[in-house]
Amino acid sequence: TNVNTLLCTGANLIEEYRLEIMRKMKIPVLNYYGLTETSGIVLAESSKHQIFGYLPPACKGVKIHLKEIETGKGVYELCINSPNIFIGYLGEKLFKRKMFNTKDLVKQDKKMNLAILGRKDNRMKADNTEWIYPSLLEDWFKKQAYILDCVVNISIKNNKLEIEVLIDSNIQLKLLDIQQEIINDLGIEYKPSSIYYATILRNNLGK
Repeated sequence: TNVNTLLCTGANLIEEYRLEIMRKMKIPVLNYYGLTETSGIVLAESSKHQIFGYLPPACKGVKIHLKEIETGKGVYELCINSPNIFIGYLGEKLFKRKMFNTKDLVKQDKKMNLAILGRKDNRMKADNTEWIYPSLLEDWFKKQAYILDCVVNISIKNNKLEIEVLIDSNIQLKLLDIQQEIINDLGIEYKPSSIYYATILRNNLGK
């Protein structure tokens, strides 16, 4: 084959698929990040510098800024500072700006690496007026050794916030203990209203 490198520039790269492709094709798969509003790619890996499981480093001339969210448990909104931030959409007022808030939620580890958790747009307000971010709860479940996969659905029923969690697990779990661990780690507002066992099937984009 004449292909020597594959570039992922669309949906968030699933590391399991990346490793499988690299193993079968014997070529590097590089992760890129960019939005229309950032005028294309602003974070990029190279064949010599790959960060598995995290966002790639900033391109030359680009700076990353983190905006902490309300009750975000160490979670931030990803903001991009770049000389190429676009000036607006057709029909809107056009103006130059250096910073763009992507509304992507990220978490930073001790080595300063950033991992995408989800979108700020998906948040909802809990009964105690705290903001709830479904991606935080989903991320919590996926980090548990006994959980294969998880989906969190948040809705309003009878004027009350309902948090439904679907978990894929091979073992029978003590759900009351899990709820208490969630309260300890994330807060009472993240306590699921219901937890169900399910076989979770995802497409190639992880959805």
